[in-house]
Amino acid sequence: MNAKRIGVLGCSVIAKPGHMAALRHVAGIGLHAVGDVSWQRALSPETKFRMTHASPAEQAFRKLDIDAVVICTPAQFHLANVPQATRHGKHVLCEKSLAMDEADFALMIRAMDEAGLVLFTRSLL
Repeated sequence: MNAKRIGVLGCSVIAKPGHMAALRHVAGIGLHAVGDVSWQRALSPETKFRMTHASPAEQAFRKLDIDAVVICTPAQFHLANVPQATRHGKHVLCEKSLAMDEADFALMIRAMDEAGLVLFTRSLL
């Protein structure tokens, strides 16, 4: 079975010690790419986690050959990031807080449903 290629968008506080470190230990998952508006933050985990791709531009990140994206950007950007992932056919695991309000949450759910994709968020446990 081929490993699912995962991209992480946002390479700050929660991404490196949390999501990126954990993804390395999940069978059938390959941490393939990172994206961040800061080129320096994008390059740091690329080297540490031996990934194939790092990108400072969201458009370039979205076009990478990944199966799903873990969104670790600040919460106020999730409303833009989640629908953007659907336009590129990517399943999403979005860091919490998922949305800034209930209306934004409903828009994200609708975008994912219409695209036939899955949206997850990390639980408190």
